[in-house]
Amino acid sequence: MDTTEHDLKLLSIGYFVQGGIVTFYALLAACYVGFLGAIFAIITKSASADQRNHIPPGLLPVIAAIGTAIVCIALAAGVCLLYAGVSLRKRRNRTFLLVMATLSCLFVPYGTILGIFTFIVLQRPTARALFGGEQPPPLPQPR
Repeated sequence: MDTTEHDLKLLSIGYFVQGGIVTFYALLAACYVGFLGAIFAIITKSASADQRNHIPPGLLPVIAAIGTAIVCIALAAGVCLLYAGVSLRKRRNRTFLLVMATLSCLFVPYGTILGIFTFIVLQRPTARALFGGEQPPPLPQPR
């Protein structure tokens, strides 16, 4: 009995869960970066009055750029994981799904398991047929 359809549905649920978790934490990090920006702005204002305690002038923009870049990358990863779940449901973009399975392996331990199972399921001939539009190979008949 071939369970590829059911396995693809379970994988799509897994990608929705993982994408939601990554997106949630990215938004949480965005709030944190905004909070730090407000704190640094207050510190910079008070440091201009007191010349003994000052932050080097180029440091804050560098910290802000790094924090913003990390948040943007995390949000992009979350959106891509959510789109991978949609692609699994619609049986499209097999190459994109293999790339996302590779990147998913970086999220230890849950993403690693999800990525490995994605590789296993997408390498089946019936899954290739579902994504490629070709006819699946005939199932062996019991004798």
